[in-house]
Amino acid sequence: MRFGHRGLAVGSFLSALLSLMLGAGPAALAQPEAKEIRRFEGHTGEVYGVCFSADGRRALSGSDDKTVRLWDVATGRELKRFLGHDNWVRSVALSADGRLALSGGDDAAVVVWELETGRELKQFDHGRVIRTVAFSPDGRRALSGGNDSIVRLWDIETGSELKQFKHDSPVNSVVFSWMASAFSQGVMTRPSGCGTAKRGAS
Repeated sequence: MRFGHRGLAVGSFLSALLSLMLGAGPAALAQPEAKEIRRFEGHTGEVYGVCFSADGRRALSGSDDKTVRLWDVATGRELKRFLGHDNWVRSVALSADGRLALSGGDDAAVVVWELETGRELKQFDHGRVIRTVAFSPDGRRALSGGNDSIVRLWDIETGSELKQFKHDSPVNSVVFSWMASAFSQGVMTRPSGCGTAKRGAS
């Protein structure tokens, strides 16, 4: 998947990666170059965050045009546009059951959306620019991390902040373990790109 000023593209590398996961062996990745198979046009700014639905049929993207968009992977058609952010959207996520979307960005808002209707369900205030968001596997909790060097754990249903995990530098990536009992968070600690990862209980 490639990021562009006004669109994103799905390449054949994804097919090769799937083949490797299914046991086809390392030869499945031995392709001369990735081939673009679908392009999604519509964003009017740069795309910063993308993700697939669990079934691979839909994709979600967030952009500095302040929108989150849902796409049909097979056709490249825009299915839904989510409006509500006041600034750049830097990270997006989809719940495993396909019901909810999550987004965060420069307006410091973590927004929970109903995927089918595009309706905003909840909004959490992270306090500073958000660089990354994630859903727990059961869709009941969310993580956000950003420029304040803090990872925040949220309860989706109540909107309450459950816990904070503090770092010495901005947080660029967060992810839940599939066991949902712990999560790993990657933190960039130097401008050169070198970094460390920490693990904490949720």
